[in-house]
Amino acid sequence: MKIQVMMVCLVIVLFISSCGKHHINDQSQNDSDFSGYVVRVESDRILVTSFTPNSEIKSQAIWVKTKEKIGIGNKVMVTFVGGLEASNPAQGIAKKIDIIKADQPEGTTMSSEEVITKALKNYDKFSVPVIKSVEYIAEKNHWEITLFDAKSSPPVEEKFILNN
Repeated sequence: MKIQVMMVCLVIVLFISSCGKHHINDQSQNDSDFSGYVVRVESDRILVTSFTPNSEIKSQAIWVKTKEKIGIGNKVMVTFVGGLEASNPAQGIAKKIDIIKADQPEGTTMSSEEVITKALKNYDKFSVPVIKSVEYIAEKNHWEITLFDAKSSPPVEEKFILNN
């Protein structure tokens, strides 16, 4: 009888402790970093997505709460305060955001940020756009951007070509 009462109490304690917000990282862990492209901007947050080749999870997306004004198309490295809320996309608060300066290839007048911004305007139907690749093809004098919507199942890649 004592064992049954103890088991019931244990189940109740486990159930109660599992309620509440779920976090990808425990708040007590050290700061975590995430890099990717800014694909959406709202008044107090930005949506950063990242493509991960050779991984079971091909993309990640995080809404980053920030007061900084960062434009669409920028590649960023975000350091978070504490953990991330496990929603889809995940959510976190930025401690620091570094803009990763992209090289402007020789022979083009546009930066990769400008090209990504133009591509995303053409794919505004995407809920969570993920930039798979951005490449300037000098022989063809154009940019090629491959992207997909992380919310579509299965994700269908789109190639956007922009002449220089």
